[in-house]
Amino acid sequence: MRLRAVLRGAATATLSALLASGPAAPAQAGTKPRVSALVSQSAAPYQRALVGFKRAWDGPVQTHIIEFEDDALEKVRAERPELILAVGVKAAKLAQTLGGEVPVVYCMVLDPKANGVGGPNLVGVPLEIPAQVQLSELKRLLPEARKVGLVFNPSRSSADLVAAQAAAQRLALSLVAEPASCASQFPEALQRLVPRSQALWLVADPTVVTQDTFRLMLESAMANRLPLLAFNDEFVRRGALLALTPDFEGVGVEAARLARELAAGKKPAELSPAEPKWSLVVNLATAKALGISFAAGALKGAVQVQE
Repeated sequence: MRLRAVLRGAATATLSALLASGPAAPAQAGTKPRVSALVSQSAAPYQRALVGFKRAWDGPVQTHIIEFEDDALEKVRAERPELILAVGVKAAKLAQTLGGEVPVVYCMVLDPKANGVGGPNLVGVPLEIPAQVQLSELKRLLPEARKVGLVFNPSRSSADLVAAQAAAQRLALSLVAEPASCASQFPEALQRLVPRSQALWLVADPTVVTQDTFRLMLESAMANRLPLLAFNDEFVRRGALLALTPDFEGVGVEAARLARELAAGKKPAELSPAEPKWSLVVNLATAKALGISFAAGALKGAVQVQE
C-alpha cells in the first residue's frame, strides 16, 4: 500500500480550522518571522502535522492547501515569507522552485532523497522511522526473534539495507534479506525467506509493497507463526502484529523546533534532519493467534488493536 493511500483515508474535518490563520503581518522587532505554509493535501495526517507546527511555533502562519489552490505558489511568492513550511512531497518540491533565498522546513516526506527533496536551503523531518529504532522495539518485545526476514529492491533500497544490517549487528540480530526488483518477484523472494526467518519485516518500499504482496506476507506470517513488523497502523489493523507509526502532530512539533533554530540565525545546511516522533501499535488478536505474550508493562503507552 502506498503511503498516500493511507493518508487519504483519514478524515478531513479540521481543514477549516487550519485555514483560519490570516495573512501574515510584516515582521517587527521581537516578533517571529513571517511563515507561509504549503500543504500538499487536506488529509488528516497533514492537518495534524500542521496543527503540531502551529502550536509549537506560536506565531502567524499563512496556510495554502495545494489540493485546493492552483495558485498556491504565486500566493506564497507574493507574501514574501521569511520561512516556508512544506508539508508533504508535492509541497516540498514546489517550495524548491522558489529558489534558495528563503529557508524551507519540510515534513510528511517519505524518503526525501528518492523523492527529489533536498538542497542547501532545506531541512526537515523525514517520515521514516530509523531501522535502529524499529529493530530495537522488535527485540524489546520479542527477544527470541533474532533472525528478521525482509524483501528489498536492490535498485532502490540497497543503502537502506546496509544501514539496517549495521543496526541489526549492533543489536545482535541477523537480517535475512531477499531481493525483488518489482512486486511480481515478491512471492518467490518471500518463499525463500520464510524458512530462514523468526520474524518478518515489511519495509516501506512502494516498488515491492502492494495490497497483494502485503496480503501474501501476512498469510505467510500467520501460516508459519511468525510475527510481522509493518510500517503503519493500517497494516496492523489488517493483521500484522506490530508497527511503529509516525506521530503526525509530533512531526509538526519537530518541524517547528527546526524553524525556531533557523529563526535564531542558523542556516538549513547547519542543521541535521530530525527524527519523527512515533507510536507503537500492536494487534492483540494477532498476538493471541500466534501464541505470543508480552512481558508485563511492555505495551505501556502502545496503541492496542483488538481486531
